[in-house]
Parts: sequence; C-alpha cells; structure tokens
Amino acid sequence: MPRIKIDPALAIGVGIAVVAIVALGPLAVAWLGRSNSSPDVSREIVFTIPPGTAELIKAGGDPKIVPAEILFTLGLQDVLVIHNQDVTGHTFGPYWVAAHDTLRVQFSNPVEYEGYCSVHPSKQVKIVVRAASP
Repeated sequence: MPRIKIDPALAIGVGIAVVAIVALGPLAVAWLGRSNSSPDVSREIVFTIPPGTAELIKAGGDPKIVPAEILFTLGLQDVLVIHNQDVTGHTFGPYWVAAHDTLRVQFSNPVEYEGYCSVHPSKQVKIVVRAASP
C-alpha cells in the first residue's frame, strides 16, 4: 500500500484549526445566534414628539403621536420611552418631558395612570401596566 507523505507544516496548521474550532465553536454559535437588538429594546414602547408639535397643537392640529390608551405588560413590553424633539416641554400622564429630552420609564408593578396629555387631541391619556399572563 502506498504511503502518503504529509507536510509537517500542513499537519500543524490543520491541528491548530481543529483546536480553534473546538475551543471557539460555542462562542461562534452564541454570537451568530444573538439578537440584533438588546433585550430592553424589544420591551420598549417608543413615542417621538417631533419638532413643531406645540405649534401644531396651538393651531388646532392633531399631532397623531399617542393613542388614548397605552398597554404595557410586565416582562414583555414594560418600558415607556418618549423622545421630545419639540422646543416645548410636554406632559404625558404623570410624566413631564422637557424640550429636547428623553424620558425612559421601566415599569415593575401593575398600575394604571390616567391624566393630562398635552399631545393627544382629547388632552387625556391612560397608561395601563398589567402583569404577564402565566
């Protein structure tokens, strides 16, 4: 039976590659299987108050930014984010968002808020935070 001659440098290179795959394989699988977004991002409900909103409201317009009721579920979608890009601060239920500021609230308990909302046509908003279903 003929003998196959293997170049020692090639054998060493293949050996290093096998060791690297075995050692780094789980890390590569974890990296490839990761989500493109952080866990918190998927839990956020985000509203953006664009520039000119206060002027639009003053002129009688509806900025169509927020619904009358916003529903959050603990552990699933429980983070409220409001980006205020307007030159005026705005009230959003129990929260005040200053001009050019961002509010981020993570809810940890079931709760309901009803209150004034400067960016809704009815001037009211209801925020409902409920426990996740078992």
